[in-house]
Amino acid sequence: MTLRLRLMAGLVALCALGLAVAGTASAFALRAYLLARVDDQLVRVEQLGGATPTIMTNRLRLLERSGGDQVDGPSDYLLEIRRPNGMVRRITGAASPTPPSTLLLDAAARAGRLTSVAPRTNSDVSHPFTVTADGARYRAVDRVYAEGSRVLVALPLRPVADTVRRLVRIELAVGAAVLLVLAALAWMLLTRGLRPLRQMIGTAAAIADGDLDRRVSADDSRSETGQLAAALNTMLAQIQAAFAARVASQEQERRFAADAAHELRTPLTSIRGYADLLRAGMVPAQDTDAALRRVQAEATRMATLVDDLLYLAYLDLAHHDPAHHNPGGRPDTAGLDGQRPLPMAEFDLAAVVRDAVADLRAAAPNRPVHAELPPTCLVHGDIDALRQLVGNLLTNARIHT
Repeated sequence: MTLRLRLMAGLVALCALGLAVAGTASAFALRAYLLARVDDQLVRVEQLGGATPTIMTNRLRLLERSGGDQVDGPSDYLLEIRRPNGMVRRITGAASPTPPSTLLLDAAARAGRLTSVAPRTNSDVSHPFTVTADGARYRAVDRVYAEGSRVLVALPLRPVADTVRRLVRIELAVGAAVLLVLAALAWMLLTRGLRPLRQMIGTAAAIADGDLDRRVSADDSRSETGQLAAALNTMLAQIQAAFAARVASQEQERRFAADAAHELRTPLTSIRGYADLLRAGMVPAQDTDAALRRVQAEATRMATLVDDLLYLAYLDLAHHDPAHHNPGGRPDTAGLDGQRPLPMAEFDLAAVVRDAVADLRAAAPNRPVHAELPPTCLVHGDIDALRQLVGNLLTNARIHT
């Protein structure tokens, strides 16, 4: 499930729970109210309490003499009269439902709800109770008279149950309609509220495809989505800067590796040339020391190039980890711009060119080469860099001409 569906389902579930609690409470409250009204009707003065036992007994005798078992008028009362001799008379109102075949007096007796003695005052009428006979539920009160007769007056609880069921059906219908409307409104509001998140997802997908310049639009910086968008933009800017720095560092490493391979090829060619000449005995005895000196110089030059490579690796580590320290225990900040400090000194440039020419003759003995140089040419600079420059020029001439 998507976040929108989960939020909408949670909101609808909470509202459904609230409606269920409210509907249940209202149904129980209505049922209690209707039962209270039924109880009030049962104990009303004109039914049992408004007459003395003698007057009430006389009324019952009149009903018995009439021979009828139904009272005219819109009454739904059910009266059961049990005489001392055990005979039972049942009298219903015109609006009473069909009474159960089982006597309510017998059902109440089995349930232990009947009073045992005659009340001394009208206020001693028994408390209303519920009695069930043949599946029909009634609310009833009973009274025992001095002469031994027992009268049970009952009202059916079906109207109460029907009213409560009708209320429950109405609440279910209204609750379902409310939940549908709420779900539709929640869907629209969540769709609008989560639009910035969908834009962030699209931006993240574009960035994953390589578009590092994309940013999330942050309209309202006070909202949570606006704050998230601002934080994501800051993070994306930092990531882009880190990528750019990493690419620049890798490009620098590639350039240096290519340059180092190119520069190492020249001294290696010279060393191999001198070695071949010495092994073939083509170097005069008076020039052997010079040849060995050139081999040593080229080896030293190769060591310098290797040092430059190690220094570049150290610079890359110091760039990504400013807290990095050199082996001596102090941070080395010299040359952090990518260039190693140059050892400037005064030297003879003519001697450097003579050595480069000698290296060319050793690498290509069959190639004619002639150098016109002054006896000395003192300059101030980096002897290793200039030696590398002259060597590259002659190497390019040997290879490409």
